[in-house]
Amino acid sequence: VDGLGNKDCSIPGNGDNCTTANIAKQADPRANMLNIRLHLCDNIGVLKRSPNLKTVMIDSCTRSDLDMTVFASLPNLHLVHLNLINCGPLRELHMQSAGTVNLRSSWIKRLEIAGGSELSTVAVLGITDYEQPCEGFNCTSTAMVDTYYSYQKAFDLVEHRLDNCSNLGVLKASPNLEILQIYNCSSELVDLNLARNQIATLKFKTFSENPKLKWLCLRDNPLIMVLAIPLKRLVLLDLTNCRPLEELQMHSAETVILENGGVRKMDVAGSVSILYARKNRLRYIQLDDKMSVTELYLSDNMMQTKELQKILMGMWRLQRLDLSCNIINELPVPHSDNLGEVFLLPNLRLVNLSSNMLEYLQRRLAPYVPRSYPFGSVAQQDTYFRSTHFQDGLQSAEPAH
Repeated sequence: VDGLGNKDCSIPGNGDNCTTANIAKQADPRANMLNIRLHLCDNIGVLKRSPNLKTVMIDSCTRSDLDMTVFASLPNLHLVHLNLINCGPLRELHMQSAGTVNLRSSWIKRLEIAGGSELSTVAVLGITDYEQPCEGFNCTSTAMVDTYYSYQKAFDLVEHRLDNCSNLGVLKASPNLEILQIYNCSSELVDLNLARNQIATLKFKTFSENPKLKWLCLRDNPLIMVLAIPLKRLVLLDLTNCRPLEELQMHSAETVILENGGVRKMDVAGSVSILYARKNRLRYIQLDDKMSVTELYLSDNMMQTKELQKILMGMWRLQRLDLSCNIINELPVPHSDNLGEVFLLPNLRLVNLSSNMLEYLQRRLAPYVPRSYPFGSVAQQDTYFRSTHFQDGLQSAEPAH
């Protein structure tokens, strides 16, 4: 054997005899690929064989390994996500069509986004934090970032307004930026990641020009004031670690993650299906559409008996309820003015009431008894208590007769 290997360095070999001649005789399966994820960028040449790509994600890459020209040959490209390490200034990334903008920063304190037609196809805008952000990331303009903004001028920026999304690269050279306003971006935006910045205030109009947003991540921001989040199509709203926020007003979201914060009051004008609100200081939650709630996780808060009754009444579809680590000293139970079905929880499957201040359980526990476990005989009681967690302080329980 005089030679063994792959003669076409752009195409990774899949066998011992992978040569240009053999590949030419067969249709390259990569030609029809729409999405690709590479762990490293040392084989980035594979992109040249995939002209229909729409999404490219590269997990780990150094500046010296990155051949930026490959992106210019992909006319349908709408998303590029690069996790660059040990990189120098990345001046620009040419894309033939306006697509997704992924930025990484950690200094923005206030953000305003307004819609327009400049980039009508942009669907995802990410401004997230990594340990070594690269300067001058510009994925929509062919002009070099520093031809308009010198690095010294960008470095000194504290408040900045962008009239469109074509000069976003300046943000990477602006470590002192506190206030950012973006206008004429896309009303088609569906995914917005603003995690790990310094955003303190969200005004009512902040997302008013982005009515199609489905995923909004604001975790790890020092929010102080949120003047309502009017979005009605959210699938996920993530507000994890957003201290010192004390009050939250929002419209609707299928899932809300509001964990490890200091929120005392939450007001939902629309509907929420799943609410994760562990480790806050919640005393009361106002939910206009209680029928939409299926899972409620409120452990490690400051819920009391009186407020709990108002919250739970009408949640007929509730399946999972976690009230552990609160200050509940007794359970709200049916009485003369709430004996109707409005106080029933017929779909309840799991209840966790551990680590509260309960000392005594009344016999009238109908709202908390899963439908498949009627509270009756001793055997049935054992089954019920296995599916319902009562611990830490409970001294006695009175069974039904």
